[in-house]
Amino acid sequence: MSEDDKKLSDDNISTLKEELYTFTSNYDQMNFDAVYDFKNSLQGMVVELINNNAVQNIYSSLGDSQNGIFQIKNPENSGIVEYYIDNYEDFKVEDVKESDFDKDNYTFVKINSGDLVEKDSPIYKTITQEEWKLVIMLDDTNYEKYRFTTAMQIRFKKDDTKVTTNFEIIEGADHKHYGVLTFQKYLIKYATERFVDIEITDYNVVNTSDNKKKNNDKDSSDAGI
Repeated sequence: MSEDDKKLSDDNISTLKEELYTFTSNYDQMNFDAVYDFKNSLQGMVVELINNNAVQNIYSSLGDSQNGIFQIKNPENSGIVEYYIDNYEDFKVEDVKESDFDKDNYTFVKINSGDLVEKDSPIYKTITQEEWKLVIMLDDTNYEKYRFTTAMQIRFKKDDTKVTTNFEIIEGADHKHYGVLTFQKYLIKYATERFVDIEITDYNVVNTSDNKKKNNDKDSSDAGI
């Protein structure tokens, strides 16, 4: 990639200014985490714009001599673009099993700029929805502890982010119990990680005669999908 390819055009800069204006106009001081989300989003946008400029320059320089060997294709949907594939893209939580948490058996393919790939091989994935799920293993003790739980507060150990979200227990493909946390934000912060370390800092439960309505014991989990 030449130095000219790395420069942003006037249109690129206008696009970034619009994003900055939209963010600052809607910024809520009570939600400072949004700054980090926006920073990551803006960095990704800059890289994408620079890459598009480089491709357009190559396409223009080839002109009529390309004879169909070079084509520009735009993604079908907008969203968060990640350049790695690990075959969990179509994973359903009800298919989870204990072996899925074995990091030693986890493999992925990361596509770097300039890599040669076979025809029709995937080179990126687009995450089009903001909702995402985190699955945790539950032994018999934790199943009994959390089986009436409807919401949890967890702490992501990586960056100390605390989130309260919905919680449910499911039966996996191996007939074992797993906890499922569903999130509506922060996807861009953890999209590159299949496993994350968390700590359960608080949880709410259904009000029954056998349990308290609120607890604040702490537990740690070292893996999630």
